Amino acid sequence: MSLLLAIALGALGGTFGSFIALATARMPKGSPLTGRSRCDHCAYQLRWFELFPVLSFIAQKGRCRTCNAAIGTRQIVIELLALVIGVTAAMATPLPLCIWVASLGWLLLTLAILDLEHFWLPDKLVLVVLISGIAQAALLDPTTVAERLIGCGAGFAMLEAIRRAYAVLRKREGMGAGDPKMLAAIGAWAGWQPLPFVLLGACLIGLTWVGGSHLFGKRINPAAPLPFGTMLAVAGFAATLIALQG
Repeated sequence: MSLLLAIALGALGGTFGSFIALATARMPKGSPLTGRSRCDHCAYQLRWFELFPVLSFIAQKGRCRTCNAAIGTRQIVIELLALVIGVTAAMATPLPLCIWVASLGWLLLTLAILDLEHFWLPDKLVLVVLISGIAQAALLDPTTVAERLIGCGAGFAMLEAIRRAYAVLRKREGMGAGDPKMLAAIGAWAGWQPLPFVLLGACLIGLTWVGGSHLFGKRINPAAPLPFGTMLAVAGFAATLIALQG
């Protein structure tokens, strides 16, 4: 049963990953999310049998069937990440919780990509994460609703205090206004206790990012922004998985 569930959520994740790749490419441009996918090079509209996540990329050897131009790896990487999220949710949590966890993972993946590529955490999407966390608690474990609500408030207050203190001390913005909202949304899923570990995990990811960049010869300007929302998404999903298991 666990294997079948993992296969089902993995396949669903690949499908959602295809949509996430499309949505995160179109949303910053204000383009509609409806409409079939097209080749970036020749504008060829993909047919239904060319839209299977991962499999179509492999079958076409990573090239457009019409113009033979190389297809960027962005699409398949996002599809694979969404697939892994679905499988992880199925293996780590039982029904029906795994469906909620997978949905959280796909929402966080969308936010992580938008922040990574555009330093943008859309308020409406963050709000969906927050509301869905409270809804999951209310429907599956009502005794945790108060803890989740405290997590919302504590997450926002914690990071907003840091953001404002930095702005006062350094006379410049050091963190986007979306990051405290992001931590509030994670608190709606994980509760308040794991939040310090989420922050610690996100900071460690950031240090690894900077250290790895230096290691490979890419110097990072100390004043350059980092996609902290992406790091919060990764650490927050891991913390939520642990919190919901315990």
